[in-house]
Amino acid sequence: MQAILAEPYGFCVGFVRAIDLLRKSIYVGRIVHRGEEHAGLHVPILERALWDEVQAMLKRNRQGERGPVGPQRLAAAC
Repeated sequence: MQAILAEPYGFCVGFVRAIDLLRKSIYVGRIVHRGEEHAGLHVPILERALWDEVQAMLKRNRQGERGPVGPQRLAAAC
């Protein structure tokens, strides 16, 4: 599996990792513990309306279930 490569102005993140980051509710002040979502004690960094809009876009753009990922799909193009 390819490691995240440092870039001069940040990091190169693969597509699958980027989608995984976008789905995390921690950005709107929520945490998940043992499969249940709870209000966090931290300050949200995104407004809930924006996060909900992103979740709707991700759901709309979903291409269906995929099979196992081969090595050629794990390498992120930076």
